[in-house]
Amino acid sequence: MKKGKIFNQHFFSEKGITLLLTVFVLGGILAIAASLATTAVIQLKISGAVEDSTVAFYAADAGIECRLYYIRQGEFGVTDDCMTLTTLNNGASYQIDSLYSTNPMKAVGIYRATRRGIEATY
Repeated sequence: MKKGKIFNQHFFSEKGITLLLTVFVLGGILAIAASLATTAVIQLKISGAVEDSTVAFYAADAGIECRLYYIRQGEFGVTDDCMTLTTLNNGASYQIDSLYSTNPMKAVGIYRATRRGIEATY
């Protein structure tokens, strides 16, 4: 009789350890998955910010190029279509520092919440 009780107690205690070990392993897998998901979300935000920054930079560049075009045409300040704030087709905009300052020229590109500036001397 004694042997049967010892066997039953030993069997149930190992069953509890298996359950506990399973919970720990699943908890570890869940922690790793949550960490990877958090890293992926952060990387997506960073890549979106880089994209916005690039678009804003090229919007500022478009403002400088527009200003240079009218200077080369000799129409600077007269029939200049580069207004102080111009919106482009992609939703970005640029702002020229001053319509009448020529050297150095300053433009700020704006896209969503990102602003990038360029200063050019010719």
